[in-house]
Amino acid sequence: SVEEVASLLAVALFGTVAIVLFQQALSVYLASAGFDPSSDAAHALAAIGKTLTASAIPSFVQGAERAQLETAVMAAFVRSFRWIMLAAAGIALLSALFSAVMIDRGAASNGSPNRD
Repeated sequence: SVEEVASLLAVALFGTVAIVLFQQALSVYLASAGFDPSSDAAHALAAIGKTLTASAIPSFVQGAERAQLETAVMAAFVRSFRWIMLAAAGIALLSALFSAVMIDRGAASNGSPNRD
């Protein structure tokens, strides 16, 4: 049905946007931490950024560098999650406003008294 297709498209769209936001935020955090983009750790994190999971920071990364990378991944995820939630809230608000306008128009065209 139409609702199922729309929900699948919404999940795909939000997922794509989330991955892009995550990758951008991760790049910003890594650059601000001074990581060399050509390092092995940076390449491993680029792979993580493509899947939006923090499943595996390479085992060769240890100590303070590992802690910085874990923090960067978590911060990038939270940042992308916040933007997606703001977008979803905005869409829900627009939907509510649109529904309110359409319901009022429908009631007015049926001759029903306006509830204002």
